[in-house]
Amino acid sequence: MRRFTSSYAAGAQCLAITKILVANRSEIAIRVFRAANELGLKTVAIWAEEDKYSLHRFKADESYQV
Repeated sequence: MRRFTSSYAAGAQCLAITKILVANRSEIAIRVFRAANELGLKTVAIWAEEDKYSLHRFKADESYQV
């Protein structure tokens, strides 16, 4: 049997995730934003011109047109 070891060495530092990009515009995006907020994470939404009044754009901490 083959053994796999972690690629992290003992004592290595891990980077914490502080911000997530949600590339979705449906109800699931709103749920992800809420969960991220509860975990203390910042959120980013991307949107097209057709989505300029969509709820996901306003629920995110940041939003950018693509």
